[in-house]
Amino acid sequence: MADRGQILGLLKSMGIELSPNTKMKDNMLEKKLSGALTASQSLSTLGPSSLNPLELPLWTGTGKASAFEAMCRTSMAESLGAYENKVSEKPEPFPLYESAFMDARQTCRHFAYHFAADKGDSQVICIRLLQIYKLLLDGCINMGNTAVIGKMTNEVESIPHINAAVEEQALFHKVLAENARRVSIAFKPKKKRYEDTFKPSFVVPIGPLSQIDIGKLTYNTGCEICGNKTTSRCSQFCQKAHWPEHKTMCKSLKGGTWQTIKFHTNIRVDGQLLTCAHINHHGPVKYTIEAKSDEIEIPVNVHGDQAFLIKLQRRLSEQEMTMPFISPKSSKSDGYQSILVYDRQRSFRAHVWNFTNVGVYEQVLGHIWAEENQKKMYRWARRVGDHELSVCLDRSPVPVPTW
Repeated sequence: MADRGQILGLLKSMGIELSPNTKMKDNMLEKKLSGALTASQSLSTLGPSSLNPLELPLWTGTGKASAFEAMCRTSMAESLGAYENKVSEKPEPFPLYESAFMDARQTCRHFAYHFAADKGDSQVICIRLLQIYKLLLDGCINMGNTAVIGKMTNEVESIPHINAAVEEQALFHKVLAENARRVSIAFKPKKKRYEDTFKPSFVVPIGPLSQIDIGKLTYNTGCEICGNKTTSRCSQFCQKAHWPEHKTMCKSLKGGTWQTIKFHTNIRVDGQLLTCAHINHHGPVKYTIEAKSDEIEIPVNVHGDQAFLIKLQRRLSEQEMTMPFISPKSSKSDGYQSILVYDRQRSFRAHVWNFTNVGVYEQVLGHIWAEENQKKMYRWARRVGDHELSVCLDRSPVPVPTW
């Protein structure tokens, strides 16, 4: 994939935004795109030539467990957004040809015996379905022979096909090419007479990238412009190219009020050691439970003395959990209250408690309620202690992040 602009656009459609002025090498951008696709398919444990379909059981799902439904992977945020639009009679939340990543996810569910053709029919990806196998307990794998061929001819126009934007087709082709390398060389399906250039590949359910995956793919890129790892200033050229973006950050922090906030990775309330459950609305639908130990955990400081973005998120009420599209109402609650805090890379995830942040906790909560969605806010912070952050409370980052 030689078009740098296209790669940056595809990464952006997956939630990974890099500087439009980046001079990062092509192979570094390709590596990020490959990593993003691997994460979206949950294929990090499959290495080159490691998957032999003949060693997998055939898919036997019926009814609700059909292969079509099993090819769907979504997030709670997407599901709730679609439901809200439906009950509010709003337009389709994921219209075609607006997001290459979203379109490619839909194509993966419909591709059997189809062509993925761009809207101008200048190039098509021809796919013949071989078999459907069960790869995971909750998913399936569609094996097929694929090839990129030239302009669609009259001989194949009668075959059902899927129209796709050029960007979606490029992303889907990347998926097939990456997965072809994961197929074992021992798997050699019989080819038809016109399939000399076809290679076995597969598709699995593609889901949205989790915030953790996005954090890993956007963190530690080195110089924002050239991508070189450096502990000092890179070059005058890179400084000048990145200044418009850095200037915006500096302006957003100028004159801000910084408050020291204490956070806890484990906590006892009335002698009871708490266990926390975290539900990720933006990744695959699942939740994790953290069983805390008596040990006082000190999160690793990966940011040093540099400012970094954090998200502060208040606890949702029972009504907001069941009806998230209803406008919440601010109310004072007695007893123990906490706010979840973490950085984009998830190098730490902790809680800001009201009884260890007397006075400051109310300020933080007030700023959250002043935000448009009244549930969370993003702020710049610095690590100033093992369990302390200095947070610029009254200045929102510009532009506002989306993670």
